[in-house]
Amino acid sequence: MSLINFGAPGAVQANLTYEMYDQDGLIVYVRHESRIVIAQSEFIERFDVSGLLDGTYRIVAKLKYDGQEQPALIERTFRIQRNEPPYLLIVLGAFI
Repeated sequence: MSLINFGAPGAVQANLTYEMYDQDGLIVYVRHESRIVIAQSEFIERFDVSGLLDGTYRIVAKLKYDGQEQPALIERTFRIQRNEPPYLLIVLGAFI
């Protein structure tokens, strides 16, 4: 994921929320974190989905920061099937 500061110079606190939804639209996972972005920050988020049942899920990453004018979010659908080896879901994206 890339966070790029196109606003005023200096450090910006980026508040991220990650939510996973099951097939019925129920939230099955939530995590919050903050990162300081001076110019740009790149990172990979990993999620342990070993506790989730087989099925289709949607992950949403939401970004909030002071002075934000437009909502910023990324979402992706993924499927878990137990006949495949366990894996960690890796979400790649960029917020600008």
